[in-house]
Amino acid sequence: MLVGPRMLADEDDPLRVVSSDDPVRYAGHAEARARQLGMVPESLSPEQPSLRKVLAVRPAGHLWTLRSSAGLTLALRARDFPLGKYARRDARAIASRREELESTHVVDIDGRHRGWWLSLDGRVVLTSARIRGIGQRGEAEREVRTVLRLLIELDETSRRK
Repeated sequence: MLVGPRMLADEDDPLRVVSSDDPVRYAGHAEARARQLGMVPESLSPEQPSLRKVLAVRPAGHLWTLRSSAGLTLALRARDFPLGKYARRDARAIASRREELESTHVVDIDGRHRGWWLSLDGRVVLTSARIRGIGQRGEAEREVRTVLRLLIELDETSRRK
């Protein structure tokens, strides 16, 4: 359904596509995403997910998020799409491959805050929408599990349509 300048999802749908036509909401999500993408992996390994392609993509107008049943935004797509239909297609594609996602805990350069990334095929595809204190690793891990459950729900809903 279309309401005003932004495309809204069904209230029970964990997927929300946010358009730059809603500048306040879009800017808030884009800022949170940029902060997450500016963090570094908590433990370095030779197989860290790549940010190269994500950082090369300029904002294009639509990003997708995953929301909890309480309406809290938990995850942000790491890149934008020119049209909402492409963002939705991308969300369904990632949900269908959710078992292949790998999580990486990330911290800010000062070591005071943490977040997480989910990567697929060696590229970051989702970030946490929330910045947590460095001591909140358990909460971050629970949030990743919740996001994975939301992706299962999204995939099952997509298959029924």
